Amino acid sequence: MGAKKLHTQKSGTLFSRLRRVPTSGEPVPGQQFKDCILECVLERGTLGTVWLARQKGLNRHVQVKVFGKAVSDDLGLLPQGRRMAALDHPGLSDILHLGHQDGHFFLIREHVQGRRLDQLLRSRFFGRPETLDGSFFRLPSHSSLLAAFGSWEATVAHWGKDLTRGLCHAHHHGILHRALWSGNILVDREGGARLHDFWLARDFRPGSLPKLCGYLAPEEEAGEKPDVRTDVFGLGVVLYECLTGKLPYAVEWVADEASVCFDAPAEELGKVCPVILPQLAATVMRAIQVDPECRYPTMAMMGAAL
Repeated sequence: MGAKKLHTQKSGTLFSRLRRVPTSGEPVPGQQFKDCILECVLERGTLGTVWLARQKGLNRHVQVKVFGKAVSDDLGLLPQGRRMAALDHPGLSDILHLGHQDGHFFLIREHVQGRRLDQLLRSRFFGRPETLDGSFFRLPSHSSLLAAFGSWEATVAHWGKDLTRGLCHAHHHGILHRALWSGNILVDREGGARLHDFWLARDFRPGSLPKLCGYLAPEEEAGEKPDVRTDVFGLGVVLYECLTGKLPYAVEWVADEASVCFDAPAEELGKVCPVILPQLAATVMRAIQVDPECRYPTMAMMGAAL
């Protein structure tokens, strides 16, 4: 398990209610999925595109994730998605509908105003401006989080507890996330953390996505069967990133290939963050152990430690 793992990476619009879109084309603004009219793209990923949409019947904003054709051809998506849609927990974004349309598999989920965690961390550690539309990712601010929880470490611990509770609920229903990274976590206006984008695709390995490089557990990188401890590792990496601004294990890129070195141990949090509470540091460091047997065996135990 200590060997280096290597995997390859590949690197104002007018609306019309009567608009007809070719079934083979990509979604466009104004296109309707179920009773939701697409307005603008929130983010584009390897597996699909997330749109902000207006749900006509309830006159509210929702998000519509439209998967690419390669993923949409996976016949296991719909039953697997329905299992995830049955999850009901405040730490998880609700899935409102799943279906096929115009040759695409799509899901409709709630639109929660807040900020994506990776964007929040970019602002905190590197002072970089937001790359997403500020009207959607305006709150909460860094200063408001500190006012609410007293310190950055307390804020991170609060997020960790929120996320362990949501993941406990999913694990209780036999569902692993498998794609934990800071971009799949939203910090809402009350400062709580919500998780979305559980891994759906069966014909793709999470290790094939560049954005997950450095977040995945060694066994996931190696293509071995994941279990609850795989999600424990992923959440531990996210919390380590929240506390330090970097990932615990080095990621090296050569051309379009990336390798994650698990031979060198992660730098101790007590050295990176001298003022961190020892119990918080110990909790995160145990979660990111290379050997699954050395991690928390359940998400509930990790949550209790937090």
